[in-house]
Amino acid sequence: MQKFIILISIIALILASFVAFLFVKNKNIEKATAENVPIQKEQKTIIETRTYQNQEYGFKFDYPKNYKIKDFKWNDGDQPGGVIQTIQLTNSSQKEILVNIAKVENSDDSLAPPSGMDPFSKEEILVANQKGMNYNDGEVYTTSKDNYEFLFVAWNMEDKIIKKDLLQIVSSFTFVE
Repeated sequence: MQKFIILISIIALILASFVAFLFVKNKNIEKATAENVPIQKEQKTIIETRTYQNQEYGFKFDYPKNYKIKDFKWNDGDQPGGVIQTIQLTNSSQKEILVNIAKVENSDDSLAPPSGMDPFSKEEILVANQKGMNYNDGEVYTTSKDNYEFLFVAWNMEDKIIKKDLLQIVSSFTFVE
C-alpha cells in the first residue's frame, strides 16, 4: 500500500509539473506575441503648400498654406542693406518669415548677413544650386544672383515650426527664367 501511495504521489508530481510547464509556456507565448505587435509609428504630416513666384527677379518658392503673404517694394536706399523688396510671410500665430531682396553693387557683399547682424556662426551651403550662406544656425539663409542678394530671415528660431517652415521655403527656392 505504501508503494501505491508513493507511485500516486510521483504521478501527481509529474502531472503537476507538466501542467505548470504548459502554463508558463503559454504565458511566454502571450508575452512574445504582445511584444511582437508592431507599434504604430507616428505618421508624417503632409503640409499643404502654395507657391510664391516673382517674375521681376525670377524666383519661386513653396510655403505652408497657413501663411499669409504681403509684398513690400522699397525705394532704393530706403531700407538698410539695400533691401528693395520684402516678402513677409505671417502664420496664424503671427510669427514671421521674411524674404528680402537686396541690390548689391559689389560681388563681395552678395552673401553678407543682413545689415546690423553680428553673426555668431556661418556655414557655406547651396541654395537653388547657387553658393549660399547659413548664418546663426539657420536664423538667416542667403544666396545671390545677378547683383541681387536673397535673404531668408526668421527671428523666432526657438519656435520649431518656424524653423521647419523656413527650411521648407529655402529648400524649395529656385530661380526661374
